[in-house]
Amino acid sequence: MSKSVTAKLDPKAVRVIKKQLASGNYKDADDVVQQGIFQLFSDYQMMARLWPEVEIGLKQARRGEFVEYTADDIKREGRRLLRARKKAG
Repeated sequence: MSKSVTAKLDPKAVRVIKKQLASGNYKDADDVVQQGIFQLFSDYQMMARLWPEVEIGLKQARRGEFVEYTADDIKREGRRLLRARKKAG
């Protein structure tokens, strides 16, 4: 059984809801808000799981335990991995 909650939204939030409704992906404004809340909750859960790993990385960086990469380095490594994957079949 659903419960009803009333919320005052600023004009920007209303525009976002209207834009989402116009996309045809939602049946009504309640659906837009509900899906947004579910996504927010999911994001918070993911952040809670990832945060301990982020803290480890920050501590390592403070100790100077890191390797710097440029965007070109990352692209080069990605291309190398793709070539290896294609070779492996």
